[in-house]
Amino acid sequence: MTKPYRSKKTIVKERPRSPESERTDSIDSYLVSYDIANPKRLRKVARACEDFGLRRQYSVFFCRLTAADVVRLKSRLYDEIDLAKDRCSSSPSASVASPRSRRWGGGRGVRRADVIIVS
Repeated sequence: MTKPYRSKKTIVKERPRSPESERTDSIDSYLVSYDIANPKRLRKVARACEDFGLRRQYSVFFCRLTAADVVRLKSRLYDEIDLAKDRCSSSPSASVASPRSRRWGGGRGVRRADVIIVS
C-alpha cells in the first residue's frame, strides 16, 4: 500500500495502486490507540496515525494496512513516544483480544482491582 496523503481538509485518501501490487499485498484492518502524556508528542503521534488511517475517536484510529505499512507505522510511533510515560497499542479490528494484539510502552497502567463494571 502506498503512503496516504492529506488534503487541505485532512481527509486521508489513498493514492492509486497498480493492479499487480494489489494481488501480492494482503491488507488487514487494525485499531490503533494511544495514551500520550506530553501534548507535543501527542500531536506528532496523532499526525503519524492520520497518515495511515481514519480517526474514530480522539486517540483511536481505524487503519487498513499491509505488513509493510504496519512496520512503517510502528517505526514512526517508536520514534515519537516515550516508552516510560506513553502507551500505544494496535490490534486486528476483528478481535481486540487476538493473539496478534500488540502493546508497547509502560505508561500509566490500570490494575484489575481499579476497574468496576456496573450493569
